[in-house]
Amino acid sequence: MKRYLFQYAALRKDTDFDFVVPALSVAMGVLLAAAVIPRTPPDTIRGYGDAALLSGAGASFLSAYWKCSRYHIIAALLSTSFLGTFAIPVVLAYRGFALSCASAAVMLDYPSGGALFSALFLGIPAVIAVPSLIWLSGEAMASSRDLFCRRFAARPRLRGATGWRNMLFSFAVLIPAAVLEATVLPALAAILVNSM
Repeated sequence: MKRYLFQYAALRKDTDFDFVVPALSVAMGVLLAAAVIPRTPPDTIRGYGDAALLSGAGASFLSAYWKCSRYHIIAALLSTSFLGTFAIPVVLAYRGFALSCASAAVMLDYPSGGALFSALFLGIPAVIAVPSLIWLSGEAMASSRDLFCRRFAARPRLRGATGWRNMLFSFAVLIPAAVLEATVLPALAAILVNSM
C-alpha cells in the first residue's frame, strides 16, 4: 500500500517533472500575490518600495550574493532530506510571492516611474536568479525524491554526480546578479529616486 501511495515520487527523469514543479510553484506564488495585493489596503504596502529599491545601497558583494542566493541555499539544504519533496515547492511559491509583493510596493511608492523601477531593480536580478533557482530546485527535488523513495521502500533511482555539478553551476550563475546588486543598481536607484 505504501508503494502505491508514494508512487508519484518514483517518476522517471525524462518526464521533466523535476523542472515543471519548481516553475509551477513560482507561478503559484505570483498568482497568489496577484490575488492578495488588490485586496490589501495601499497604506499597508506603502513605504516598502524604498526598502526594496535601496536595500542594496552600500552593500558588499557578499551581502548582495546572499540576497541573490538565499532561496538557492534553502533549496540545496532541503535536497538532503526526503521532506524537501514537499518543502521545496513551498519555498519557491514564497519566492514568487515575495518578489511580486516587492514589485507592487515599488509601484505604489513611485506612481510615475514605479513600473520602470520595478523592472530595472527587481526584474534584472530576477531574470538571472529565478531561472537559476528553478534549475537548482529541479535538481534538489530529484535528490530529495530519491531519498523519499529510499525512506518509504519504493524503488529508488540512482542519480549521478551531475546533480551536484548542476547545483554548483546554479550558484556560479548568481555572481553577475550579485555584482549588479552591489555596484550598478544601487547607484542607479539613488540617481533615479533623487530625480523623482
